[in-house]
Amino acid sequence: MSVTASSLHSFTNDPSTLILSPGVQPTDLQRQHIGVVLDLFQAKGTKAKLDDNFTKDAVYEDLFASCKTREEVGGQLLHLPTVLSSTTTRSYTVSQIIPNTSTTDGTGRTLSTDLISIPIKHIFEFKVPLLPSKLKSVTMDSTLEIYSSKDAEGGKIVRLQDRPKENIPDFALLNWMRKFNAETVPKVVPLPKNDKEDAEKALKQQI
Repeated sequence: MSVTASSLHSFTNDPSTLILSPGVQPTDLQRQHIGVVLDLFQAKGTKAKLDDNFTKDAVYEDLFASCKTREEVGGQLLHLPTVLSSTTTRSYTVSQIIPNTSTTDGTGRTLSTDLISIPIKHIFEFKVPLLPSKLKSVTMDSTLEIYSSKDAEGGKIVRLQDRPKENIPDFALLNWMRKFNAETVPKVVPLPKNDKEDAEKALKQQI
């Protein structure tokens, strides 16, 4: 089995077959951004997809981390296979798109974007041996918020947020994961520097 340069840019989640609420009609660019975000959360991301779809100063925020550059975003989302044995999307729906929504990038610059909301239920199976067995499987019920710009760097994601609903996991686990993700994973497993390293990583992680 091999990974080609072109496949590094290919989507696991087909942008043309997304699950949409009635009346929601994303553009082709918005579909692409939704597809790549779903790929990332299913541990199917590559640096090529990240570079294609996120601005250099993109922001990512969740319970575990706060990132203010594309490299930091990659340090969180591209390394999910490092700590997870599996990650499964149980359900999702693109529920609404709010045009002309202002947000800021990692430099604090204000940009006009289209806000895409996606309620999602996701199961993470952790493989870190230090965790008690009851904490190794976590169900996250949250809303992904994608701030998609048709103008920024030719059409990319400016900000991505994972906003949990009431059903959130144990805060001891959250604090542990935040520290592990932010401080340890990117240093131990650096981001791929080129297509060759990106392909090797994808092959190793069976992306």
